[in-house]
Amino acid sequence: GVHVVPVADVLQQMDSVLGDLGADALKTGMLPTSEIVQAVASKVEEYGVQHLVVDPVLVATSGCSLAESDCVPALIEHLFPLATVITPNTVEASALLDEFPITDVASMVEAARRLHALGPKYVLVKGGHLLGVTPGTATDVLCGPTADNLQLISRPMVATKNTHGTGCTLASAIAAHLSRGHEPAEAVVLAKEFVTEVLRRSAHLSLGSGKQPPMNHAFRMDDWN
Repeated sequence: GVHVVPVADVLQQMDSVLGDLGADALKTGMLPTSEIVQAVASKVEEYGVQHLVVDPVLVATSGCSLAESDCVPALIEHLFPLATVITPNTVEASALLDEFPITDVASMVEAARRLHALGPKYVLVKGGHLLGVTPGTATDVLCGPTADNLQLISRPMVATKNTHGTGCTLASAIAAHLSRGHEPAEAVVLAKEFVTEVLRRSAHLSLGSGKQPPMNHAFRMDDWN
């Protein structure tokens, strides 16, 4: 089941961190209600956070919906205009664009441009769900800082079931590199390289019994192979 954290708790948590330690970059993940989306946006503005990475988690890999129906317009209205980068996969990008069909790299490019028009500085449409479209590679499309600036970012596809949390990891790595002073496009490429290496180092591990086991994010400190 899913327990939705009360809005008041979300606000207090953000005050506790941002009002004390502060943050050079924030990354959002699953925000299940429009009220929570608006609460997060209000604190991002209140504390003047420089970089916001929005991972618009809407649907689980299993197909289960993770957010209420009014979250899409709330994300678009309140968080996208504040975002340095948004990182939807093709399923999420389609949902954000009123079920715009994304079936190949060309439609990923068009989706990235349409999402860029909604306010974020950069849009990264992740193509890992389009298996077979770019055989042997995982190709993402980066659009920004203008709609005419487009970059295809391709890395070898890693054959493994240990993929739980790849999207969250990528968005978090982008935020980490932004906080270290990298430009957004560079931060995206560095994050993509990190996730690819995490997958490669985790490919043959036996981790749990689920259909989508986790990965060894800390391979640089302790390689489990």
